[in-house]
Amino acid sequence: MGFSLSERYVTVLNLLLIAALAYLAAQTVNQVFAWRLSGDVTVQPLAPPRPPPPERSVPRTHYDLIVSRDIFNAPAAAPSAPVVEDLHLKLLGTSLIKHSKPYAIIEDERTGKQSLYKLGEEIPDAGKLAEVEKERVIIDYQGRRIAVEMPAAPTPEPVKPVFRGFGPRAFMPGLGGPHGAVRRMGGNRFLVDRSTVEQSLSNMGDLLTQMRATPNVDNGQTDGFKLSEVAPGSLFQQMGLKDGDVIQSIDGHTLDDPARAIDMLRTLSNQRSVTISLVRGGTPVQFQYEMR
Repeated sequence: MGFSLSERYVTVLNLLLIAALAYLAAQTVNQVFAWRLSGDVTVQPLAPPRPPPPERSVPRTHYDLIVSRDIFNAPAAAPSAPVVEDLHLKLLGTSLIKHSKPYAIIEDERTGKQSLYKLGEEIPDAGKLAEVEKERVIIDYQGRRIAVEMPAAPTPEPVKPVFRGFGPRAFMPGLGGPHGAVRRMGGNRFLVDRSTVEQSLSNMGDLLTQMRATPNVDNGQTDGFKLSEVAPGSLFQQMGLKDGDVIQSIDGHTLDDPARAIDMLRTLSNQRSVTISLVRGGTPVQFQYEMR
């Protein structure tokens, strides 16, 4: 007698066998995890914190060396001493004013051009104007400090009174005389020889040595230029100007900038008449000049 199973029963048996194997595998995995988790775990205790180091008390004199060296406020390196070198420049004048940048009037000896430069400005073919002093300027030339000093002003010869004609009347040449550069016509009116003015303006360096003009500051604003050190017998003295005069305008144009003042000074020889407004001893005064 033969024994045979239908295909249906064979399939059912296979499924039951697969399910039994899967169950056994799951049980085996659960036992392995349970064994791993049930093992003893040794926990190392944390080390106790270290106590802070004891405070060390030292006397104040312990830091005297640090104080004497002043390492936290080390002085800046002093700039190198300026040297004198020919930059083809001639210093004509300077101005030191607290309320504005200092400036200098410098002439290029190669071209004869005279210009005004403020602190920090570049001078063509020379460098930056780094410092302005009363009698010299320092120019930063290719990283070197070059000093340009003002030439010594020639000592003016004393002007002696010259007597002309008869009688006790005496006058100084150029100051009221018929052959002088400036003649007073009466009051504050003057007659000025044009050729003398042109000659004076052609050499601005010598002209500026005859007096000193500094900006006059009132309430933080420049309202003119104050004259001082007017040389005896100079063109400025002949024009009736004195120490302490504050020139505020020329022909109605206010003088509130040094460069503008220099430009207007150069145009005087082209004018037929010039009116200068100034303040003398707190009183406004006008001077009129006729060029001939």
